Amino acid sequence: MKSFALALALTAVTVSFPLQAASLSVSGQANIFAAGQAAVTQPGGGGGGVLPSLFTFAAGAGQSVTFSSVTGFTNCCNGAPTTGPDGDAPGTNILPANGLSGIAASSLMFLAGVFLDDAVPGGPGPATLDFTGNTAFASLSPLLGQLFFIGDGRTGTGAGAFQQFNAPATATRLYLGVADALGFGGQHGFYVDNSGAYEAIFALSGGNPNSSVIPVPAALPLLLSGLGVFGWLARRRSV
Repeated sequence: MKSFALALALTAVTVSFPLQAASLSVSGQANIFAAGQAAVTQPGGGGGGVLPSLFTFAAGAGQSVTFSSVTGFTNCCNGAPTTGPDGDAPGTNILPANGLSGIAASSLMFLAGVFLDDAVPGGPGPATLDFTGNTAFASLSPLLGQLFFIGDGRTGTGAGAFQQFNAPATATRLYLGVADALGFGGQHGFYVDNSGAYEAIFALSGGNPNSSVIPVPAALPLLLSGLGVFGWLARRRSV
């Protein structure tokens, strides 16, 4: 029994358990600038698209999101969807709106995200993040209302380490969408001719997803003891 208890204690520093996992479909017309709003907006004209996809969670310090898979294709201009989640050249530089920041990047039609709390965003919004030539980051800690680049959620296109997106402690909502505008600059809009969708699979966890040193939930030892020594050993080998 002492060796079994020791084995249980060791799993507390070797097994990673996500708190929540989710899968969202994100339309090519999902207007990230409408996050937290009751309806879409289009100050630049050309159609406001649809509301962005939403994932809700309980607020708490030290939480982060990682994307295990982002697939699919979109198109900005009435053509067949051929743009992947990391986007295509030339680039994006769209102004702040609706209490959210703007966003700049080396590509267009990439998967974008923004964290919000329970309040409707308003005011000037936080500073705009510039991802021009800067999408290979290991982790990112955006502010509430600060739009950020997700792409396929990895440091390279279809390869590399999974990136960690740290949620603000008061965040309760993650919105996913795309940033669009006439010529992908200025005020947002022109979603009407977009097509396709991205499929995002992700998890919210309490620690670094690229590290195995994440505490096991307190309920796990009770579950393991109920399953017995051999059941535990089988699971341990599969981790």
